[in-house]
Amino acid sequence: MKALPRTGGIAKYVDAAPELSAVRPCLGALDYAGVRERCNDQTHHNFLDHLLLNDGKVYLKNRAEWIAQLGSDTLDIVILHLAYSFCLSGHHMMSSDYMDALEVGMTPEHGSEDWVAPYVQAFLAERVVPRCPGLIEALRKETGMELEG
Repeated sequence: MKALPRTGGIAKYVDAAPELSAVRPCLGALDYAGVRERCNDQTHHNFLDHLLLNDGKVYLKNRAEWIAQLGSDTLDIVILHLAYSFCLSGHHMMSSDYMDALEVGMTPEHGSEDWVAPYVQAFLAERVVPRCPGLIEALRKETGMELEG
């Protein structure tokens, strides 16, 4: 069985992917090295505080800050995966209108194959725009999908 490549090798492979070149500059502002380090520390309980965070009976003065940071890190990971998914498999983000019309034997509305699902649009507007302002425009140019914002 072959082992997975190290993180640096994976990063080089992803950085070289031409399909992702349009979104890479937008994602560069996010601290993914810090996210990786913090998530690794939390997963493996590398510090006593990380272990104690999981015990609600133990009082930790900065528990709320740790939880907020974990939420922020999780959001950064979701944004990264969402951006990559749009570029590599945008059809996963599309609205169901196009396929719904085909399934009932109707002709889909012109351009509906490029519509984005409402819940994806809402997530982009509420979570992605404040964190990565230029990402929506980069995705729109790269994918041709009808993104609001």
